[in-house]
Amino acid sequence: MAAAIGNRLASADGSIEFRSAGTSAAAGDPASPLAMAVAWSHGVDLGHHRSTRLSAEVAGWADVIVCMTAGHAGAARRVAGGRPVTLLTEWLPAADGRMGGPVPDPFGGDAGDYETTFGVLNEAIVRFMESDQRKEEHRG
Repeated sequence: MAAAIGNRLASADGSIEFRSAGTSAAAGDPASPLAMAVAWSHGVDLGHHRSTRLSAEVAGWADVIVCMTAGHAGAARRVAGGRPVTLLTEWLPAADGRMGGPVPDPFGGDAGDYETTFGVLNEAIVRFMESDQRKEEHRG
């Protein structure tokens, strides 16, 4: 959901592109039906999404690799080739207690779990798009 949310938000200025890759994803799987339904209810289409496993080749495309958990970040650093790796929640406000923590994984949960995750992703990506760090990393 994160890449689709980011690309929807970035479509207005086209200055950034988001791609999705997982540290334990099986290549080619579609998004889960609940992920597609929740995303669609927010105007985000996951119909064309297919999972991709993170590799050095995939990481080579990125300016920065943004991860959902500390475990994902550790795995990403092993293939990142020196590119910056960070947690998406680093852009959340420190006061709400989620900054630097994991994005909740809704897999196996109900629609409410997917809504919660969508909300965290959307808020963090909006803040990332507005951040000074993002503006510095993508100035050219």
